Amino acid sequence: MKHVATLAAAFLFAGSVLAAVADWREEGDMPGTAYVGRVPADGMLMVKGWRSDAGTYVSDDMYALAVYSSDTRIAISSEKFDHRESDGAAAWTIARFFSFPGDREKEGVNFECGIGPGFTGRTSETDYVIGIVAYDKVPHDAERFTTGISAAAKVDLKTGAIQPIDPKDVACIQTLAD
Repeated sequence: MKHVATLAAAFLFAGSVLAAVADWREEGDMPGTAYVGRVPADGMLMVKGWRSDAGTYVSDDMYALAVYSSDTRIAISSEKFDHRESDGAAAWTIARFFSFPGDREKEGVNFECGIGPGFTGRTSETDYVIGIVAYDKVPHDAERFTTGISAAAKVDLKTGAIQPIDPKDVACIQTLAD
């Protein structure tokens, strides 16, 4: 009977991990979308109904990593720099765009994540592991944490590839206290 309970617990855990990867959704209407990253007077840049929330940029010849949200989902995209407008605003084209169920008031994207218990910081400017973290589940007294990470993905800024991954082995560095 102990073995049955152990197998049932393992099955439930595996199911929740697989659900975390399966809950990622590629937003097929977003790749190829070109836009100018000029923030409007109201301070809220919207791209096809998605609010632009943050991002990271390495160089004009690499993809950028951007974060978006809607009322019910949090998204990440890889974007190619196109050109600069006369006022200096950057123009972008979305290459890949994945979203995960989430509440932007309670969750966000942490760019400072890695794989395994020995993770101490990113070692590449172009290879990212990102975590979608629940703000109330992140231990604010620890610099590195593994709890509160509901989803994860690998992003390659050289190719623009985004790959949802199992969050169980992902660790992130605390950025909420910065």
